[in-house]
Amino acid sequence: MGLAKDLQFAGRTLRRNPGFTFAAVLTLALGVGTNTAIFSVVDAVLLSPLPVDDPSRVVQIVDQYKGGQWAGILSFPNYLDYRDQIDAFDQLGALATSALYLESDGESHSLQGLFFTSTMFDMLGARMQLGRVFTPEEDDDLEATSIIVSDSLWKSHLGSDPEVIGRTIPLTMFHTNHRGGPRGWLPAEFTVVGVLGREFEIPSILRQDDLRTFSPEVLIPFGRSTWGYGNRGMYGLAVLGHLKPGVTLEQAQAQATILIQNTAQSDPKAVAQAVSLIPIQQLARDQYWAGLRLLWAAAAFVLLIATANIANLLLARGAAREGEIAVCQALGATRGQILRRLLAESGLIGLIGGGLGLLVALGGIRALVAYMPGNIQRMDQVELNLTALGFSFLLAIVAALVASLLPAYRASRLNLGMFLKFRGGHSQLSHAKTMRTLVAAEIGTALVLLVGAGLMVMSFRNLSRIDPGFDRSNLLLLKVNTLPYNTKYNNGPAYTALIQQIVDQVEALPGVIAAGVVSSLPLAGGSSNQGDITIPERPVPLPGEGDTAVWTFAGQGYFEALGCRLIEGRFFSVEDIQQNVLAMDNSRYEGMPEEQALRLQQQESFPVIINETMARQYWPGKSALGRIFYYGTQDARTITDPSTWDQRYPIPVGLEIVGIMADVKVNSLQERPAPHYYTVGDRALRQLAVRIEGSPEQMAGVVKAAIAEIDPADVSADVMGTMDERYEESGSETRAQMLLIVVFAIVSVFMASIGMLGVLGYQLARRRWEIGVRMALGAQAIDVTKLVMREGLFPVAIGIIAGLVGATVLTRFLAGWLYGITPLNPVVLATMTSMLLLFTIGLCYMTARRVNKFEPSEILRSE
Repeated sequence: MGLAKDLQFAGRTLRRNPGFTFAAVLTLALGVGTNTAIFSVVDAVLLSPLPVDDPSRVVQIVDQYKGGQWAGILSFPNYLDYRDQIDAFDQLGALATSALYLESDGESHSLQGLFFTSTMFDMLGARMQLGRVFTPEEDDDLEATSIIVSDSLWKSHLGSDPEVIGRTIPLTMFHTNHRGGPRGWLPAEFTVVGVLGREFEIPSILRQDDLRTFSPEVLIPFGRSTWGYGNRGMYGLAVLGHLKPGVTLEQAQAQATILIQNTAQSDPKAVAQAVSLIPIQQLARDQYWAGLRLLWAAAAFVLLIATANIANLLLARGAAREGEIAVCQALGATRGQILRRLLAESGLIGLIGGGLGLLVALGGIRALVAYMPGNIQRMDQVELNLTALGFSFLLAIVAALVASLLPAYRASRLNLGMFLKFRGGHSQLSHAKTMRTLVAAEIGTALVLLVGAGLMVMSFRNLSRIDPGFDRSNLLLLKVNTLPYNTKYNNGPAYTALIQQIVDQVEALPGVIAAGVVSSLPLAGGSSNQGDITIPERPVPLPGEGDTAVWTFAGQGYFEALGCRLIEGRFFSVEDIQQNVLAMDNSRYEGMPEEQALRLQQQESFPVIINETMARQYWPGKSALGRIFYYGTQDARTITDPSTWDQRYPIPVGLEIVGIMADVKVNSLQERPAPHYYTVGDRALRQLAVRIEGSPEQMAGVVKAAIAEIDPADVSADVMGTMDERYEESGSETRAQMLLIVVFAIVSVFMASIGMLGVLGYQLARRRWEIGVRMALGAQAIDVTKLVMREGLFPVAIGIIAGLVGATVLTRFLAGWLYGITPLNPVVLATMTSMLLLFTIGLCYMTARRVNKFEPSEILRSE
């Protein structure tokens, strides 16, 4: 009952002081709203459990390869070893990607398929709408014909047929011959045995740099997966394990480490040198927590400023209410009653501020979803749920109560005798010192955020000026599609001829400057491959070590279309393409003894173009032009003896360097250049770059139509966008972080200025009589201005000094997000400090002008 009366009294008090209430509630809403928005992102991306049963005991097995490189994929033999020789798991499962095509309505539809073990359903929490999951027997059945379809495929292509179980559908899938049987794209009939629940998603555990969840359209029994079977050097499986009850992660890690070490010692062809077991929930935290932590730290600073602001407002209000509190004490109110009533006001401010903060949070969430990069997992699921609602109100009430503790304590400890003796002057002086201290803290915190925002802006500016190694303007990007099992284009020469026809036809279009094909466009999706290489003139590498390089297939005209800069040598020619076609024709060796055929193939060399980083790293101080190296790890001293070759790379074909080009940013603008070479390709050339005179977007339809005209039944193209769009997307994460921190910095300066003006107004109100007397005795406007500026800028100066110290310490943690700039950049420190100082000087000057308009007679008459 007492609490209800206190809240009722607090409500009346706040209504009688709308200015104070508005300032306190708005300040709190801004601080709470920004933190709630960031919390909603953290909750959806990191805190909410992944769509996996018992995620705390599901781990991904990750091998470490030569050179210390970690990868989320394993080789087939390593998976079998973990499955059969480690008893720390009660379930171990694997999955691998598979490209599929479905013939429907006279068209071929590309589908995302996964080879899937029966154990994966339990570990990933798969729920079936219809039918059953795979059986353990199907995990080893090379001829299994069962498939499970997704909810979306069931609705889009199977008409939501409730009798779909047992229905046969035609699918075309690529077959390898690593376990025997035919190789290539082959059609087959498959039987639907189940339909997945619509909510089923899989963490993207095949790539450590991309943790978006995704929904496969078709699941295939793992027994049909043959890629890399019996070969430790071929990777392609993502493997999950479920720890047995009572088994710790450390115990399982020890078993896996012993196994991989024994394998590395006993098998000279083993590639993995170490292993790590990573809880799948940790994968997302490792990927995203650093960036989100930065934003949350900035939002927390905003909340600290808001809390200090409310404390200042309450101190000023407490000083003004000392007479009221003294009367209450004189009438018999206890200190506990006074403290409870004051805390009730703060709690009510917290409730109202929390409610208004929800509106700020809603706007913040929409902004975050719109501006944060699209490759963050579950970003589309960010919402203001019950957890966020609870967080918002709890944060608001706690912040309001924390801000009110000191003002309420001081008010409740008011000495009635001292108040009557000094008429509040002594306590008001104490209030003023505390309020100046809080303003200094606000200014210092705001300066830290301003410096951080300035560093992020400079970093983004540097990032936007990066030379990607090519001309990104007016580039249209497309993907070439052919029916994979169409025998017309299922061999190297035929596909090479098709690609050349496509390039010629596109280049003949009005408005097209150049066109070229590649297996993976820079910054445009898809990743280049990295593999071992052998350089004969370099020392023989130690076991587990060796030279590596990234490699990409490229066709004639690609480098010219992209505008790459040639440093030495030449780009690919028509003769290079023709030589590659002939070399890929193995019919030349039919009837020859195998060793003779291998020797003939080994004597051939293929032209390659390397980047300047590769030339500088592997041939320092020398010209790399004309040098020959080999794909794969070989003993360079015996490379002419086929019996010594690494069987993972049975033909160590020579790669002859015909050109050296400037480094190209492959995956992101921030990446450091790595050794990279381009070799002539055939069927891997699927991505087309077209340089346009005018707008690429306006030419997209014309280019697509020209490609389709070549073979309307079997050839098409999809527009992937423009290189300018890919360039902007590559810097999207840095841009989003920069914008948010800039917004936080602006909000913090706004709130700090409110706090400064509030304290200045309180100080001037306390010295109103003094100012009136000074003006009556002939003080000039400049004298009053100096007094106001001194009162206002003193805590600002203290805050700026503290802020510079704080920025010097705290901005070091920004180093990982900065590009081309150090955390202690003097230009940024000086610029942000000057901006904040000039802004506060302007506010103080406007206040002084307002004070100079007062009439001394009115001031003295009112006193």
